[in-house]
Amino acid sequence: MLPLMRTVTATPIFVITSNFTIKEQVMALHGGATVYAPFQANVEENIISALALLDSNNRHSERPVKPKMVSYHQIILFPDHCEAFYGNGQLPLTENEFQLFHYLVINKGITLSFSQIFSSVWREGYEDKDPHVLWNQIKRLRRKIEAATGVKGGYIVNVIGVGYKLPL
Repeated sequence: MLPLMRTVTATPIFVITSNFTIKEQVMALHGGATVYAPFQANVEENIISALALLDSNNRHSERPVKPKMVSYHQIILFPDHCEAFYGNGQLPLTENEFQLFHYLVINKGITLSFSQIFSSVWREGYEDKDPHVLWNQIKRLRRKIEAATGVKGGYIVNVIGVGYKLPL
């Protein structure tokens, strides 16, 4: 996950672990971590180290880097790569499923009509706008999210006669 995060952000990645081995340190630093440090028994020392790193990064960066990832309930989406992750695993989403979920995530809490979803996710070339297509996409997306998270229902809510939304 570190190499993928490093491709979308220059934000410092500070790894603190109680399992400090040279092999893991080399792997983390090679994978994109900025600092790999042993966990200190005094939590304040860990916080001070992280704040010092962030302060140093802010002083040396020319301009802030916009995050190129969004998340929803521990599901992380990387729109530039069309990839989604939950925990340590990747969610195997098709491009349309990814675009649909991404659109719902960036509009979480808002009920989106069928036509809003069609025009945003399918854009051009889909004049038919058969609601069965959307229903099937939602059904497949729900199954994949439920399989990955172990949580049945609750992610994508059907607002009957209107469309869909993600609860906040």
